[in-house]
Amino acid sequence: MIFPLYLVSQNIEDALRFSRTENFSTARSMGVAGSFGAMGADFGAISYNPATLGNYWKGEMVFSLGTQSTKSFGQLENNGATTYDQAFTFDNIGLVSNWKNITKEKIISKSFAIGLNSVASYNYDLNVEGSNQGSILEDSDLFSGVDYTSFSDFKINKLQRIKESGSQKELLFAYGQNHNDMLLWGVSVGIPFINYSTERDYFETAPDAVINNPDVDFYFKNVQYSTAYSTVGVGVNFKAGAIAKLPAKTRVGLSVHTPSMMKLKDDYNEYLEVKTINFWIFDTIDYEGYFDYNLKTPWKFIGSVGKIFGNENIGGFVNMDAEYISNSGMKFNYHKYSSSTDDLDAEEEINDKLQKDLKGAFKYPGRSRTCNKEIQAERWSCFL
Repeated sequence: MIFPLYLVSQNIEDALRFSRTENFSTARSMGVAGSFGAMGADFGAISYNPATLGNYWKGEMVFSLGTQSTKSFGQLENNGATTYDQAFTFDNIGLVSNWKNITKEKIISKSFAIGLNSVASYNYDLNVEGSNQGSILEDSDLFSGVDYTSFSDFKINKLQRIKESGSQKELLFAYGQNHNDMLLWGVSVGIPFINYSTERDYFETAPDAVINNPDVDFYFKNVQYSTAYSTVGVGVNFKAGAIAKLPAKTRVGLSVHTPSMMKLKDDYNEYLEVKTINFWIFDTIDYEGYFDYNLKTPWKFIGSVGKIFGNENIGGFVNMDAEYISNSGMKFNYHKYSSSTDDLDAEEEINDKLQKDLKGAFKYPGRSRTCNKEIQAERWSCFL
């Protein structure tokens, strides 16, 4: 809950956050939990498997808005709080052009798509409030010169507020073909845009047992420690996919996503203020900085299988997608923008940690499972 002062470095959570994408940019894909890899004719699915373009029989223009609700629960000892958040989202805009081949050639349809898909959302709120022993003031890495440990046996009132926001949107250019309505294939170029920010405000208020105790050498009225951190960036990736239409209205799909090569910039600031009972300000810190770096995301391999049911009056389909993410392929690059020995050492350290701690990840609609030996870095993933 507490970030060290004057230390800003990327971690496993950052690498995972910007590597994960979802297929929820259209109402149709949301309605089937994002599982659309073998079906096609959906603009959101193009970012998942470009071969879905082959199922278009006419052009379309699409524009999607949505809402996102989040619910989180935080607990400190016996005190718990539930936080709700509602946000409106701009999910996509796109255009598909389709050309039918009226001759008897094998290529019976061609499609080209251009547009913007929302592939990740970072909106999240959390409040934690309560009291327990210990204080941030006892951290010798944050403070020096004053012994704050004299009140370590008292329960301190604490409040932590965390607010995350932002999204990842992908500008895509895609081309697909339909061969004899048996084999569909497609390729795409994606340009992801990252916009992420988090604000953390931490407060401590001393109880009367501390303020009025003559045996306490140092006492404080309240502490505020705030950090703000934002990341913006752009990248590029390539995707290729194919879908085979089999007998009995069954379809099998496969797509491959190359790593996204991202150029990112972090801006951050930290603020600390300690007030005594007489509101004398002590140990005030106000610090800002920025950092440029590159991130290479992992390869992704997606398999899909689906089947269409129905007759002339009513119909439907069943689709299942499975995604494998080679997490060990992630890598940070600091040295392109810095020659500092500290930055080069930090780059080596975080990349070694990525290789050591992360294994491959399997993901499928509705659940995400990442193999990790030590940490739980994302709130919505199940780590082994």
